[in-house]
Amino acid sequence: MQLSNRQWVILWIVVVSGVILSIVLTPAPEEEELAAEGGHVELQVSADYSNGVLTIRNEGSVDWTEVVLELNPPSDYAYEPTFVRAGETITVAARDFETDDGERLDPSVERPQTLTIDAETEQGTGLWTGNL
Repeated sequence: MQLSNRQWVILWIVVVSGVILSIVLTPAPEEEELAAEGGHVELQVSADYSNGVLTIRNEGSVDWTEVVLELNPPSDYAYEPTFVRAGETITVAARDFETDDGERLDPSVERPQTLTIDAETEQGTGLWTGNL
């Protein structure tokens, strides 16, 4: 079977349209990574603990809201600053972390070792966990 010029043009248009649609509908790598991580954005953080004080820096380009800092998870010691701007550094005394019952962390008994940060960003829910 031989195709006419018109049939070749129609076939070419269908194939090119299919290629363009597959490119347009393919998610960007960031979207694939978010889906693989359960929809969380990885926060850009530097964190340190010294002399009873945590120093936490938002190294990213987006602000954090609804921030929850948790020490030594799953210990339930948390601190909730309301907002951390992009590029901002905050300091928090370890004794300011407390459980829902109001029990405060005693860093002389339990040294902060791991920090988890959960926050909302304009890109979605952000998450970071690291050793101090």
